[in-house]
Amino acid sequence: MRAPVAAEPLPPTAPVAIDDVPTRLAVIGRDVGDAATRLAAQRTQTTTATAAARGALPASAAWTRAQIEQTALNRIGNQLADLRTRLDTVAGTLAAASAGGTDVGMPLAATGRLIARLTTLQADYNAGSTAR
Repeated sequence: MRAPVAAEPLPPTAPVAIDDVPTRLAVIGRDVGDAATRLAAQRTQTTTATAAARGALPASAAWTRAQIEQTALNRIGNQLADLRTRLDTVAGTLAAASAGGTDVGMPLAATGRLIARLTTLQADYNAGSTAR
């Protein structure tokens, strides 16, 4: 039986710059806040239009308005998904920087807070979109 071969050590990871991460997080944070505001307003508009369309014929004015409002609400849901992708990209950058020895504690904590806020918004959106 042959002795196990020792694994080659991994090459050192090159440093990853995170200088732009605070700016990216600020922009994403602003966009999350904007999405939260728009979600609340759009949810009200969609609920009102949907209630007004109950019993209406397809292609009637009330039915059409409800479809338009639902589409606007779905657009916000898509934007929430895009924000999550952007946050995941930042988290990946921070993971690579951490592997290279960079201290990422503060931006990682800020990223985590934004992910938590966005997760709550996505849950709110999902709960509201299944209730109609």
